[in-house]
Amino acid sequence: MIDTITDYLGSELIIGHLENGLSALIIFFIGLLLARKISSAFKKQKLGTKAIDPKIRPILSSILYYVLIALAIYAALTTLGVPTASLLAIFGAAGLAVALAIKDTLSDIAAAIMLITHRDLDIGDYIETPDISGKLLEIGLFVTRLEGSDGIHHYIPNHLLWNKQIKNFAHHQARRLSFTLHIQPDRPLRDIQTLILSNLREFPHLQTHISEPNCLVTDITPTAIAMTIYAWLPQEDWGHNSSELRISLSEALDTASIGYTNLPQMVIKNN
Repeated sequence: MIDTITDYLGSELIIGHLENGLSALIIFFIGLLLARKISSAFKKQKLGTKAIDPKIRPILSSILYYVLIALAIYAALTTLGVPTASLLAIFGAAGLAVALAIKDTLSDIAAAIMLITHRDLDIGDYIETPDISGKLLEIGLFVTRLEGSDGIHHYIPNHLLWNKQIKNFAHHQARRLSFTLHIQPDRPLRDIQTLILSNLREFPHLQTHISEPNCLVTDITPTAIAMTIYAWLPQEDWGHNSSELRISLSEALDTASIGYTNLPQMVIKNN
């Protein structure tokens, strides 16, 4: 009789543990699914107020994801009957161990915060570092994602980006174009300068409200005169507009039979 009761209680205990284990697994996987869904919706601006800056959403999304995972683990362990005090001790020790193991990763998190708060960067800006350039797609918790001009995505650890000089080509509404032509010295310089300035002023996208175009003699050699052209163009479609301006100026010099090049050692003579 006693053996029968013991066996019964033992089986009940085993069934109880199995039920708790199954419940814990279900809670954990539901929490994992919710963490992915909620963080993804938040990142894609489907959740939360529209007032949140899009560039900080990836970081907040990652933080939200890990918080929800931690809550799911906590709920699963309490379902298994692990005491709350023990859980806090486990989380504290695990947190310290993880922090020591991923100290380099923590520097990426700190760099992400610094990039957002101390660098004037917005999603869609075209930026350049000494190593890489591209359109800014995302500043994440650990890496920053850029899209190069060739369409390739680049993932850069945040601490590497923070430690580099960054040029932001999209910060202002206009950019100055400057380039040097080496002119054949067989015409009066003022006539050539007048021709160049006249051509520049006729260019439709010139930003004269910032500064008038200019053409300065920056060097004189026995074989060529260096003339540097300065012109402000709108940031939008800057590459196309700068190309069109160069083409227009080249055609004007060709029409006037003025020899020129962008290389000081060689001058193209137009007859």
